[in-house]
Amino acid sequence: MQRGPLISRLLWWGKPPDSGCGGGGSSVGVGMSPSSRPTKLPALTGLRFLAALCVVVSHSSHAMTTAGNPLWSMYLGTLSAFGMALFFVLSGFVIHFNYSEQIREHRWRGTLNFFIARFARLYPLYIVSVVLVLYQQGILLSAWEGDVAAGGTLKFALPFYLSMTQTWIYAANGDFSLIYQFPSLQVMQVSWSISTEWFFYIIYPVVCIFLTRLRGTRLIWASSAIAAATLVVMAAAFGAIGAIDRFAGDHFGPVATLAHGVQDSFYRWLIYFSPYAQVPEFLLGSMIAASYRALQQRPSMREWSAGRCLPYLGLIIALGFHLVMFSPSHPLPFLTFLHMNFGFAVPIALLLFGLVRYQTALSRALSCGWMVACGDASYSIYLLHLLIIPNAGLDVFPIGQSSALTSIVLVRMIVAIAVVIGFSLLVYQVVEIPARRFLRRVLSIRMKQPGTELAPTLAAG
Repeated sequence: MQRGPLISRLLWWGKPPDSGCGGGGSSVGVGMSPSSRPTKLPALTGLRFLAALCVVVSHSSHAMTTAGNPLWSMYLGTLSAFGMALFFVLSGFVIHFNYSEQIREHRWRGTLNFFIARFARLYPLYIVSVVLVLYQQGILLSAWEGDVAAGGTLKFALPFYLSMTQTWIYAANGDFSLIYQFPSLQVMQVSWSISTEWFFYIIYPVVCIFLTRLRGTRLIWASSAIAAATLVVMAAAFGAIGAIDRFAGDHFGPVATLAHGVQDSFYRWLIYFSPYAQVPEFLLGSMIAASYRALQQRPSMREWSAGRCLPYLGLIIALGFHLVMFSPSHPLPFLTFLHMNFGFAVPIALLLFGLVRYQTALSRALSCGWMVACGDASYSIYLLHLLIIPNAGLDVFPIGQSSALTSIVLVRMIVAIAVVIGFSLLVYQVVEIPARRFLRRVLSIRMKQPGTELAPTLAAG
Protein backbone atom coordinates (compact mmCIF):
# COMPACT_ATOMS: atom_id res chain seq x y z
CA MET A 1 0.00 0.00 0.00
CA GLN A 2 1.38 3.42 -0.93
CA ARG A 3 1.21 5.68 2.07
CA GLY A 4 2.30 8.96 0.39
CA PRO A 5 -0.76 9.56 -1.82
CA LEU A 6 -3.08 8.46 0.99
CA ILE A 7 -1.55 10.92 3.45
CA SER A 8 -1.74 13.73 0.88
CA ARG A 9 -5.36 12.90 0.20
CA LEU A 10 -6.23 12.93 3.89
CA LEU A 11 -4.55 16.31 4.28
CA TRP A 12 -6.45 17.64 1.28
CA TRP A 13 -9.91 16.54 2.40
CA GLY A 14 -9.32 18.39 5.62
CA LYS A 15 -10.79 18.23 9.12
CA PRO A 16 -12.31 20.79 11.47
CA PRO A 17 -9.76 23.26 12.80
CA ASP A 18 -9.21 21.54 16.14
CA SER A 19 -7.91 18.44 14.32
CA GLY A 20 -4.85 20.32 13.08
CA CYS A 21 -5.82 20.66 9.43
CA GLY A 22 -6.68 24.07 8.10
CA GLY A 23 -9.41 24.77 5.63
CA GLY A 24 -8.98 26.68 2.44
CA GLY A 25 -9.05 24.22 -0.39
CA SER A 26 -5.31 23.72 -0.63
CA SER A 27 -2.75 21.12 0.22
CA VAL A 28 -1.42 23.09 3.19
CA GLY A 29 -3.08 24.95 6.01
CA VAL A 30 -4.37 28.48 6.04
CA GLY A 31 -2.05 29.35 8.89
CA MET A 32 1.01 29.45 6.66
CA SER A 33 2.86 32.68 6.10
CA PRO A 34 2.46 34.41 2.74
CA SER A 35 5.86 33.19 1.58
CA SER A 36 4.78 29.59 2.16
CA ARG A 37 1.24 30.03 0.93
CA PRO A 38 -0.56 27.12 -0.74
CA THR A 39 0.38 26.86 -4.38
CA LYS A 40 -2.85 25.35 -5.62
CA LEU A 41 -6.53 25.94 -5.06
CA PRO A 42 -8.07 23.18 -7.18
CA ALA A 43 -11.62 24.07 -6.16
CA LEU A 44 -11.23 27.35 -8.06
CA THR A 45 -10.01 25.50 -11.14
CA GLY A 46 -13.15 23.41 -10.99
CA LEU A 47 -15.15 26.59 -10.52
CA ARG A 48 -13.69 27.92 -13.76
CA PHE A 49 -15.21 24.93 -15.52
CA LEU A 50 -18.57 25.78 -13.95
CA ALA A 51 -18.27 29.32 -15.34
CA ALA A 52 -17.42 28.03 -18.82
CA LEU A 53 -20.24 25.49 -18.61
CA CYS A 54 -22.75 28.25 -17.86
CA VAL A 55 -21.68 30.07 -21.03
CA VAL A 56 -21.80 26.90 -23.16
CA VAL A 57 -25.26 25.93 -21.88
CA SER A 58 -26.50 29.48 -22.50
CA HIS A 59 -25.24 29.64 -26.06
CA SER A 60 -26.21 26.09 -26.97
CA SER A 61 -29.75 26.70 -25.73
CA HIS A 62 -30.02 29.63 -28.17
CA ALA A 63 -29.62 27.17 -31.03
CA MET A 64 -32.65 25.16 -29.97
CA THR A 65 -36.03 25.84 -31.50
CA THR A 66 -38.65 26.34 -28.84
CA ALA A 67 -42.28 27.32 -28.91
CA GLY A 68 -43.60 30.22 -26.87
CA ASN A 69 -40.27 31.23 -25.29
CA PRO A 70 -40.72 28.96 -22.24
CA LEU A 71 -39.24 29.89 -18.88
CA TRP A 72 -36.71 27.07 -18.87
CA SER A 73 -35.30 28.28 -22.19
CA MET A 74 -35.10 31.85 -20.91
CA TYR A 75 -33.30 30.88 -17.71
CA LEU A 76 -30.87 28.54 -19.46
CA GLY A 77 -30.22 31.08 -22.21
CA THR A 78 -29.22 33.75 -19.70
CA LEU A 79 -26.79 31.65 -17.63
CA SER A 80 -23.93 33.37 -19.44
CA ALA A 81 -24.53 36.49 -17.31
CA PHE A 82 -23.57 34.55 -14.19
CA GLY A 83 -20.76 32.75 -16.02
CA MET A 84 -19.10 35.97 -17.19
CA ALA A 85 -19.37 37.60 -13.75
CA LEU A 86 -17.81 34.47 -12.25
CA PHE A 87 -14.97 34.67 -14.77
CA PHE A 88 -14.15 38.29 -13.92
CA VAL A 89 -14.34 38.02 -10.11
CA LEU A 90 -12.46 34.73 -10.16
CA SER A 91 -9.81 36.26 -12.41
CA GLY A 92 -9.16 39.02 -9.88
CA PHE A 93 -8.83 36.47 -7.08
CA VAL A 94 -6.48 34.12 -8.91
CA ILE A 95 -4.28 36.85 -10.39
CA HIS A 96 -3.70 38.46 -7.00
CA PHE A 97 -3.26 35.10 -5.27
CA ASN A 98 -0.66 33.97 -7.79
CA TYR A 99 1.25 37.11 -8.69
CA SER A 100 1.09 39.69 -5.90
CA GLU A 101 4.10 38.24 -4.09
CA GLN A 102 6.13 38.02 -7.30
CA ILE A 103 5.44 41.64 -8.24
CA ARG A 104 6.04 42.92 -4.71
CA GLU A 105 9.34 41.07 -4.24
CA HIS A 106 10.87 41.37 -7.70
CA ARG A 107 9.48 44.74 -8.80
CA TRP A 108 10.01 45.34 -12.51
CA ARG A 109 11.27 41.82 -13.20
CA GLY A 110 8.26 40.32 -11.49
CA THR A 111 5.94 42.71 -13.33
CA LEU A 112 7.47 41.96 -16.71
CA ASN A 113 7.30 38.22 -16.09
CA PHE A 114 3.68 38.65 -15.04
CA PHE A 115 2.85 40.24 -18.40
CA ILE A 116 4.78 37.53 -20.23
CA ALA A 117 2.99 34.77 -18.33
CA ARG A 118 -0.43 36.24 -19.02
CA PHE A 119 0.38 36.91 -22.69
CA ALA A 120 1.57 33.31 -23.04
CA ARG A 121 -1.66 32.12 -21.44
CA LEU A 122 -4.05 34.14 -23.60
CA TYR A 123 -2.53 34.91 -26.96
CA PRO A 124 -1.56 31.60 -28.66
CA LEU A 125 -5.03 30.05 -28.71
CA TYR A 126 -6.62 33.45 -29.28
CA ILE A 127 -4.60 34.29 -32.39
CA VAL A 128 -4.98 30.77 -33.79
CA SER A 129 -8.77 31.06 -33.37
CA VAL A 130 -8.98 34.52 -34.94
CA VAL A 131 -6.90 33.60 -37.99
CA LEU A 132 -8.71 30.26 -38.35
CA VAL A 133 -12.20 31.72 -38.46
CA LEU A 134 -11.17 34.57 -40.77
CA TYR A 135 -9.71 32.01 -43.16
CA GLN A 136 -12.63 29.58 -42.77
CA GLN A 137 -15.19 32.24 -43.68
CA GLY A 138 -13.13 33.40 -46.65
CA ILE A 139 -12.66 36.94 -45.35
CA LEU A 140 -8.88 36.88 -45.65
CA LEU A 141 -9.07 35.44 -49.16
CA SER A 142 -11.74 37.95 -50.22
CA ALA A 143 -9.64 40.85 -48.99
CA TRP A 144 -6.58 39.43 -50.76
CA GLU A 145 -8.55 39.19 -54.01
CA GLY A 146 -9.59 42.84 -53.80
CA ASP A 147 -13.01 42.72 -52.16
CA VAL A 148 -13.44 46.32 -51.01
CA ALA A 149 -15.90 45.55 -48.20
CA ALA A 150 -13.81 42.73 -46.74
CA GLY A 151 -10.63 44.76 -47.07
CA GLY A 152 -12.20 47.79 -45.39
CA THR A 153 -13.49 45.71 -42.49
CA LEU A 154 -10.12 44.08 -41.95
CA LYS A 155 -8.28 47.39 -42.15
CA PHE A 156 -10.65 48.90 -39.59
CA ALA A 157 -11.02 46.03 -37.12
CA LEU A 158 -8.03 43.71 -37.40
CA PRO A 159 -5.49 45.95 -35.58
CA PHE A 160 -7.79 46.00 -32.56
CA TYR A 161 -8.38 42.25 -32.63
CA LEU A 162 -4.71 41.41 -33.09
CA SER A 163 -3.78 43.61 -30.11
CA MET A 164 -6.74 42.38 -28.01
CA THR A 165 -8.00 45.94 -27.56
CA GLN A 166 -11.34 45.73 -29.37
CA THR A 167 -13.34 46.56 -26.23
CA TRP A 168 -11.14 49.41 -25.06
CA ILE A 169 -12.91 52.00 -27.21
CA TYR A 170 -16.33 52.27 -28.81
CA ALA A 171 -16.24 52.53 -32.59
CA ALA A 172 -18.56 51.62 -35.43
CA ASN A 173 -18.04 50.81 -39.08
CA GLY A 174 -21.01 50.40 -41.39
CA ASP A 175 -23.94 48.71 -39.64
CA PHE A 176 -21.92 47.15 -36.83
CA SER A 177 -19.91 48.20 -33.81
CA LEU A 178 -16.28 47.21 -33.48
CA ILE A 179 -17.11 44.13 -31.39
CA TYR A 180 -19.56 42.85 -34.03
CA GLN A 181 -17.57 43.77 -37.15
CA PHE A 182 -17.62 40.09 -38.10
CA PRO A 183 -21.27 39.21 -37.45
CA SER A 184 -20.99 35.67 -38.81
CA LEU A 185 -17.88 34.87 -36.76
CA GLN A 186 -19.11 34.10 -33.26
CA VAL A 187 -15.60 33.28 -32.03
CA MET A 188 -14.70 36.92 -32.71
CA GLN A 189 -17.72 38.07 -30.73
CA VAL A 190 -16.99 36.07 -27.57
CA SER A 191 -13.41 37.34 -27.71
CA TRP A 192 -14.60 40.62 -26.20
CA SER A 193 -14.04 39.20 -22.71
CA ILE A 194 -10.44 38.33 -23.60
CA SER A 195 -9.86 41.95 -24.56
CA THR A 196 -11.40 42.99 -21.24
CA GLU A 197 -9.23 40.48 -19.39
CA TRP A 198 -6.13 41.82 -21.10
CA PHE A 199 -7.03 45.30 -19.80
CA PHE A 200 -7.24 43.86 -16.29
CA TYR A 201 -3.70 42.53 -16.64
CA ILE A 202 -2.41 45.91 -17.82
CA ILE A 203 -3.74 47.67 -14.73
CA TYR A 204 -3.07 44.88 -12.24
CA PRO A 205 0.43 46.01 -11.10
CA VAL A 206 -1.16 49.29 -9.94
CA VAL A 207 -3.94 47.33 -8.23
CA CYS A 208 -1.29 45.18 -6.53
CA ILE A 209 0.49 48.25 -5.13
CA PHE A 210 -2.83 49.60 -3.88
CA LEU A 211 -3.76 46.35 -2.15
CA THR A 212 -0.38 45.99 -0.43
CA ARG A 213 -1.19 49.19 1.46
CA LEU A 214 -4.41 47.76 2.85
CA ARG A 215 -4.51 45.60 5.94
CA GLY A 216 -7.17 44.03 8.11
CA THR A 217 -10.42 45.94 8.30
CA ARG A 218 -9.21 48.39 5.66
CA LEU A 219 -9.66 45.65 3.08
CA ILE A 220 -13.23 45.10 4.21
CA TRP A 221 -14.01 48.81 4.13
CA ALA A 222 -12.37 49.22 0.72
CA SER A 223 -14.33 46.28 -0.70
CA SER A 224 -17.57 47.69 0.69
CA ALA A 225 -16.77 51.13 -0.69
CA ILE A 226 -16.07 49.77 -4.17
CA ALA A 227 -19.29 47.76 -4.15
CA ALA A 228 -21.34 50.75 -2.97
CA ALA A 229 -19.73 53.15 -5.45
CA THR A 230 -20.28 50.73 -8.31
CA LEU A 231 -23.96 50.33 -7.46
CA VAL A 232 -24.36 54.13 -7.26
CA VAL A 233 -22.74 54.57 -10.68
CA MET A 234 -24.88 51.78 -12.15
CA ALA A 235 -28.02 53.38 -10.69
CA ALA A 236 -27.06 56.67 -12.32
CA ALA A 237 -26.49 54.93 -15.66
CA PHE A 238 -29.82 53.11 -15.30
CA GLY A 239 -31.59 56.41 -14.81
CA ALA A 240 -29.77 58.10 -17.68
CA ILE A 241 -30.43 55.60 -20.47
CA GLY A 242 -32.10 58.25 -22.67
CA ALA A 243 -29.34 60.82 -22.20
CA ILE A 244 -26.60 58.27 -22.90
CA ASP A 245 -28.42 57.05 -26.00
CA ARG A 246 -28.79 60.59 -27.34
CA PHE A 247 -25.08 61.19 -26.74
CA ALA A 248 -24.30 58.00 -28.67
CA GLY A 249 -26.43 59.03 -31.65
CA ASP A 250 -24.89 62.49 -31.78
CA HIS A 251 -21.28 61.28 -31.60
CA PHE A 252 -21.28 57.86 -33.29
CA GLY A 253 -24.32 57.89 -35.54
CA PRO A 254 -27.51 55.79 -35.66
CA VAL A 255 -25.67 52.47 -35.34
CA ALA A 256 -24.73 53.39 -31.76
CA THR A 257 -28.33 53.91 -30.62
CA LEU A 258 -30.58 51.38 -28.94
CA ALA A 259 -33.09 51.75 -31.77
CA HIS A 260 -30.59 50.25 -34.18
CA GLY A 261 -29.96 47.25 -31.95
CA VAL A 262 -28.96 46.65 -28.35
CA GLN A 263 -25.86 44.57 -29.08
CA ASP A 264 -24.18 47.23 -31.24
CA SER A 265 -25.26 50.15 -29.09
CA PHE A 266 -22.91 52.47 -27.26
CA TYR A 267 -24.99 51.96 -24.13
CA ARG A 268 -24.38 48.21 -24.02
CA TRP A 269 -20.67 48.77 -24.67
CA LEU A 270 -20.50 51.31 -21.86
CA ILE A 271 -22.23 49.08 -19.30
CA TYR A 272 -21.17 45.59 -20.37
CA PHE A 273 -18.46 45.25 -23.01
CA SER A 274 -16.06 47.99 -21.93
CA PRO A 275 -13.33 46.85 -19.53
CA TYR A 276 -13.77 50.00 -17.45
CA ALA A 277 -17.25 48.92 -16.41
CA GLN A 278 -16.04 45.45 -15.37
CA VAL A 279 -13.02 46.61 -13.34
CA PRO A 280 -15.01 46.61 -10.03
CA GLU A 281 -15.65 42.87 -10.38
CA PHE A 282 -11.94 42.24 -10.94
CA LEU A 283 -11.06 44.51 -7.99
CA LEU A 284 -13.50 42.72 -5.71
CA GLY A 285 -11.95 39.37 -6.58
CA SER A 286 -8.46 40.75 -5.92
CA MET A 287 -9.56 42.10 -2.54
CA ILE A 288 -11.05 38.77 -1.54
CA ALA A 289 -7.71 37.14 -2.41
CA ALA A 290 -5.86 39.76 -0.35
CA SER A 291 -8.17 39.12 2.60
CA TYR A 292 -7.65 35.36 2.33
CA ARG A 293 -3.87 35.70 2.11
CA ALA A 294 -3.80 38.06 5.08
CA LEU A 295 -5.30 35.40 7.37
CA GLN A 296 -2.46 33.98 9.43
CA GLN A 297 -4.43 31.65 11.67
CA ARG A 298 -6.70 28.73 11.05
CA PRO A 299 -10.40 29.40 11.59
CA SER A 300 -11.71 28.81 15.08
CA MET A 301 -14.37 26.19 15.60
CA ARG A 302 -17.04 28.90 15.76
CA GLU A 303 -15.80 30.53 12.57
CA TRP A 304 -15.50 27.14 10.89
CA SER A 305 -19.09 26.18 11.73
CA ALA A 306 -20.51 29.46 10.42
CA GLY A 307 -18.11 29.95 7.53
CA ARG A 308 -18.86 26.61 5.88
CA CYS A 309 -22.25 28.04 4.95
CA LEU A 310 -20.70 30.89 2.93
CA PRO A 311 -20.26 29.15 -0.45
CA TYR A 312 -23.79 27.76 -0.31
CA LEU A 313 -25.15 31.14 0.74
CA GLY A 314 -23.38 32.74 -2.22
CA LEU A 315 -24.85 30.20 -4.63
CA ILE A 316 -28.35 30.58 -3.21
CA ILE A 317 -28.22 34.37 -3.48
CA ALA A 318 -26.87 34.16 -7.03
CA LEU A 319 -29.64 31.73 -8.00
CA GLY A 320 -32.26 33.99 -6.45
CA PHE A 321 -30.87 37.00 -8.32
CA HIS A 322 -30.92 35.02 -11.57
CA LEU A 323 -34.55 34.01 -11.12
CA VAL A 324 -35.62 37.59 -10.38
CA MET A 325 -33.43 39.22 -13.05
CA PHE A 326 -34.88 37.17 -15.87
CA SER A 327 -38.42 36.76 -14.63
CA PRO A 328 -40.86 37.70 -17.43
CA SER A 329 -42.54 40.24 -15.16
CA HIS A 330 -39.24 41.97 -14.24
CA PRO A 331 -40.38 42.87 -10.71
CA LEU A 332 -37.07 44.62 -9.95
CA PRO A 333 -35.96 46.33 -13.19
CA PHE A 334 -32.76 47.71 -11.68
CA LEU A 335 -31.71 44.21 -10.62
CA THR A 336 -32.46 42.99 -14.14
CA PHE A 337 -30.26 45.79 -15.45
CA LEU A 338 -27.45 44.66 -13.13
CA HIS A 339 -27.12 41.33 -14.93
CA MET A 340 -24.78 43.22 -17.27
CA ASN A 341 -22.57 44.53 -14.51
CA PHE A 342 -21.86 43.69 -10.86
CA GLY A 343 -25.22 42.06 -10.19
CA PHE A 344 -23.61 38.73 -9.24
CA ALA A 345 -20.32 40.07 -7.88
CA VAL A 346 -21.10 40.05 -4.15
CA PRO A 347 -22.56 36.51 -3.96
CA ILE A 348 -19.66 35.27 -6.08
CA ALA A 349 -17.24 36.91 -3.64
CA LEU A 350 -18.94 35.01 -0.79
CA LEU A 351 -18.68 31.81 -2.81
CA LEU A 352 -14.95 32.25 -3.49
CA PHE A 353 -13.97 33.12 0.05
CA GLY A 354 -16.03 30.27 1.47
CA LEU A 355 -14.47 27.75 -0.92
CA VAL A 356 -10.86 28.66 -0.17
CA ARG A 357 -11.16 29.36 3.55
CA TYR A 358 -13.40 26.50 4.67
CA GLN A 359 -13.43 22.90 3.54
CA THR A 360 -16.89 21.87 2.33
CA ALA A 361 -18.52 19.17 0.26
CA LEU A 362 -18.80 21.74 -2.55
CA SER A 363 -15.06 22.46 -2.54
CA ARG A 364 -14.32 18.72 -2.57
CA ALA A 365 -16.67 18.22 -5.52
CA LEU A 366 -15.06 21.08 -7.45
CA SER A 367 -11.61 19.66 -6.67
CA CYS A 368 -12.21 16.21 -8.13
CA GLY A 369 -9.95 15.18 -10.99
CA TRP A 370 -12.30 15.54 -13.92
CA MET A 371 -13.55 18.95 -12.75
CA VAL A 372 -10.00 20.24 -12.43
CA ALA A 373 -9.07 18.83 -15.84
CA CYS A 374 -12.06 20.56 -17.44
CA GLY A 375 -11.23 23.72 -15.52
CA ASP A 376 -7.73 23.68 -16.95
CA ALA A 377 -9.28 23.54 -20.43
CA SER A 378 -11.94 26.17 -19.65
CA TYR A 379 -10.26 28.79 -21.85
CA SER A 380 -10.52 26.48 -24.86
CA ILE A 381 -14.07 25.57 -23.88
CA TYR A 382 -15.09 29.22 -23.75
CA LEU A 383 -13.28 30.45 -26.84
CA LEU A 384 -14.03 27.52 -29.15
CA HIS A 385 -17.52 26.33 -28.22
CA LEU A 386 -19.28 28.57 -30.75
CA LEU A 387 -16.92 27.28 -33.42
CA ILE A 388 -17.33 23.62 -32.47
CA ILE A 389 -21.12 23.45 -32.09
CA PRO A 390 -22.10 24.58 -35.62
CA ASN A 391 -19.22 22.80 -37.36
CA ALA A 392 -20.15 19.55 -35.60
CA GLY A 393 -23.76 19.96 -36.77
CA LEU A 394 -24.99 20.29 -33.20
CA ASP A 395 -26.89 23.52 -33.88
CA VAL A 396 -29.35 21.66 -36.11
CA PHE A 397 -29.99 18.68 -33.87
CA PRO A 398 -33.53 17.45 -34.73
CA ILE A 399 -35.45 18.27 -31.57
CA GLY A 400 -38.50 19.90 -33.15
CA GLN A 401 -40.46 22.73 -31.59
CA SER A 402 -41.42 22.29 -27.98
CA SER A 403 -42.17 24.40 -24.95
CA ALA A 404 -41.18 21.55 -22.61
CA LEU A 405 -37.74 20.48 -21.47
CA THR A 406 -37.98 17.06 -23.13
CA SER A 407 -35.52 14.20 -23.04
CA ILE A 408 -34.38 14.88 -26.62
CA VAL A 409 -33.62 18.48 -25.67
CA LEU A 410 -31.49 17.27 -22.77
CA VAL A 411 -29.74 14.69 -24.95
CA ARG A 412 -28.93 17.34 -27.54
CA MET A 413 -27.47 19.63 -24.93
CA ILE A 414 -25.45 16.86 -23.29
CA VAL A 415 -24.06 15.77 -26.66
CA ALA A 416 -23.10 19.35 -27.53
CA ILE A 417 -21.40 19.89 -24.17
CA ALA A 418 -19.56 16.55 -24.36
CA VAL A 419 -18.22 17.28 -27.84
CA VAL A 420 -17.12 20.77 -26.81
CA ILE A 421 -15.34 19.48 -23.71
CA GLY A 422 -13.64 16.62 -25.54
CA PHE A 423 -12.34 18.81 -28.33
CA SER A 424 -11.25 21.50 -25.87
CA LEU A 425 -9.30 19.03 -23.74
CA LEU A 426 -7.41 18.01 -26.88
CA VAL A 427 -6.72 21.62 -27.88
CA TYR A 428 -5.52 22.39 -24.36
CA GLN A 429 -2.92 19.62 -24.57
CA VAL A 430 -1.87 20.21 -28.18
CA VAL A 431 -1.97 24.00 -28.43
CA GLU A 432 -2.26 25.75 -25.08
CA ILE A 433 0.31 23.92 -22.96
CA PRO A 434 3.15 23.73 -25.54
CA ALA A 435 2.68 27.34 -26.66
CA ARG A 436 2.56 28.66 -23.11
CA ARG A 437 5.65 26.75 -22.05
CA PHE A 438 7.58 27.85 -25.11
CA LEU A 439 6.76 31.54 -24.74
CA ARG A 440 7.50 31.59 -21.03
CA ARG A 441 10.78 29.77 -21.53
CA VAL A 442 11.90 32.11 -24.29
CA LEU A 443 10.63 35.43 -22.94
CA SER A 444 10.78 35.22 -19.15
CA ILE A 445 13.49 37.08 -17.25
CA ARG A 446 15.45 35.24 -14.60
CA MET A 447 14.76 36.48 -11.09
CA LYS A 448 17.58 37.60 -8.81
CA GLN A 449 16.38 35.16 -6.16
CA PRO A 450 14.46 31.94 -6.66
CA GLY A 451 10.74 32.57 -6.23
CA THR A 452 7.88 30.38 -5.19
CA GLU A 453 6.53 28.11 -7.88
CA LEU A 454 3.32 29.69 -9.14
CA ALA A 455 0.08 27.84 -9.35
CA PRO A 456 -1.49 27.09 -12.72
CA THR A 457 -3.30 30.27 -13.66
CA LEU A 458 -6.97 30.56 -14.39
CA ALA A 459 -7.17 33.24 -17.06
CA ALA A 460 -10.65 34.17 -17.96
CA GLY A 461 -11.80 33.61 -21.41
